[in-house]
Amino acid sequence: MLTIVIPAYNNIDYLKLCYESVRESSKDVELIIFNDGSSDGTTEWLNSLTDSHLQYEIFDERIGHTILYDKGFQMAKTEYVGILHADMVVSKNTIPSIISNLDKNKILSLTCIEPPIHPAGVEKIQMDFGMYPQDFNMESFDDFCINLETQSNGKTHDSLFAPWFVNKEEYLNRIGSHDTLFAPYGWEDSDIFVRMVLAGFDIIRMQDTFVYHFTQRGHKWKNGKVGEFNNDYQQQMFNMQREFIRKWGTDMCRDNEHRPVSIIKYDIGLVMDNAREDVIGYLEPYFSNIYCDTEIAVDYLSNELRLTKVDINKKFREINSEPKNDVVVKCNCDDLLADQNRFRFLTILPMVIADTNQLGNFKYDVFDISVNKLTEYQNSLVKL
Repeated sequence: MLTIVIPAYNNIDYLKLCYESVRESSKDVELIIFNDGSSDGTTEWLNSLTDSHLQYEIFDERIGHTILYDKGFQMAKTEYVGILHADMVVSKNTIPSIISNLDKNKILSLTCIEPPIHPAGVEKIQMDFGMYPQDFNMESFDDFCINLETQSNGKTHDSLFAPWFVNKEEYLNRIGSHDTLFAPYGWEDSDIFVRMVLAGFDIIRMQDTFVYHFTQRGHKWKNGKVGEFNNDYQQQMFNMQREFIRKWGTDMCRDNEHRPVSIIKYDIGLVMDNAREDVIGYLEPYFSNIYCDTEIAVDYLSNELRLTKVDINKKFREINSEPKNDVVVKCNCDDLLADQNRFRFLTILPMVIADTNQLGNFKYDVFDISVNKLTEYQNSLVKL
């Protein structure tokens, strides 16, 4: 009935623990594991397994989970599919609970338990059952989950967090796949969560079904050691955040309760007097066109921000050009720099427009705003 897809990159100790916890929870749930270019013995370990409900593939070079999730979904023969990170551990009751709650038109996710590495949040429970596989206390974790299951008693929340599970046919017909713009990883989850909301799925996070997440051991932390940042990860996440903003016009992908939000993307042009390179560099992803000193801005963006997936020359116009955008916002760079909150206003401008939902010319603080057309969301961005 259910296939779980697990990509893995150089985190064999976590993967082993993940696999063992799934098999403790269910002997016959279908698993598809991808060795995503690992060089840590993952291939040899996979070859040693005798598991009739396991498929696996080996890749010599890293492809990234953004692509491999969908490759696994295509391979799956079951009605429902889902993802699991290789650095996650499920409780004894997790898989049966997932299977009993699967349904059409539903994106089903779990409640995440994490060690105290990142700040606390409404979407997770902070509790330390081990920072590394060798000190993970499975018995205490299971006991904790059983106690929470009794307290929660079937409660749900309309937020979404990995891992998640969905009807395979509905996913393929209504979503299609993850966006390879975010390969090999980074912001692919935020992108697909927004698309799931826009596609009309019911979003359900079970508050009585749990997964323990060691947190990003395959790429964020150098050699999996917490506190030692992987510089490549930092650059990758920076670039992918900017790609997300270019696609959606904002990075406000979740509300305060961690619910994915329904984004309307507007065609917005920014007209800026006295533009500075660093300011334009920061604001570029938020706008369809920027009217300023084109030559300086393009040189700066190309050399300093290393943008590789966008032809930024297409975004820039001379400042004396007539803006043709649905929304036009004008300001002076000096006024913008006088108050940090003004940067924030520009980054949430799509939400402001959606909230007011009015055509016309408006003055807000130092900004002159012309809303010439109220945009309906582009369905072309929902399914790939």
